Amino acid sequence: MSELEGYFSVHNFSNAENIVFALLKVVPHVKYWWDTYCEKNTTDMGTDIFGIDPNWASFMEALKDKYYHVGNYDGQYTKWSILCQERDQSVPEYTNKFHSLRTKIGIKDSGSHLVLKYWNGLHR
Repeated sequence: MSELEGYFSVHNFSNAENIVFALLKVVPHVKYWWDTYCEKNTTDMGTDIFGIDPNWASFMEALKDKYYHVGNYDGQYTKWSILCQERDQSVPEYTNKFHSLRTKIGIKDSGSHLVLKYWNGLHR
């Protein structure tokens, strides 16, 4: 999915086009799950699934809830939470790893907490 997000950043697709394109690229059971998920939530809520058309963020959140293994998430989160700049690692390499892990596991923290976490991981 991260490769698709890179593709979407180059092209100006709408949310619906992003979701449809992603569903074309995944295995068929994910599309069936999404269709069922939308139908179920529309019926349960009595309105559209998200109050408006689903967007890429809501699609990714639902997809992660369904398919992202908890153990993998825990391992990735632990790796991110203890992340420090390695002895021979450049600051740009550390920065890239920090943001990649943060994005991969969906850390949504305030700017000041992220700055403190980042700063504390740097060599003095």
